[in-house]
Amino acid sequence: MNTLTQTQSDGSTADYYELPFDACELQDLISYKDMNAQLGEIFRAAYRYGQAGHSDKLRDAKKIKYYIEAEIERLETYAVETKKVLPEAFARG
Repeated sequence: MNTLTQTQSDGSTADYYELPFDACELQDLISYKDMNAQLGEIFRAAYRYGQAGHSDKLRDAKKIKYYIEAEIERLETYAVETKKVLPEAFARG
């Protein structure tokens, strides 16, 4: 598992956009970035947006919305449980 740290960008291409050396497919990036299930589903749906025969753009967009709402709820619940205060700009959506 990769240990990710927050970095500041100077406006040029940041190192967090660089692909890992051995990444061959989308799942490699999901694992490298240590994405949870919700983020993995969002990433996959956004990447294939409208290209999969079983999922048109509207279905993909709804899937992204569903999983981002689940992730927001998870983060808000975590913030309350750990008594962390969310920035006001994000608190009301």
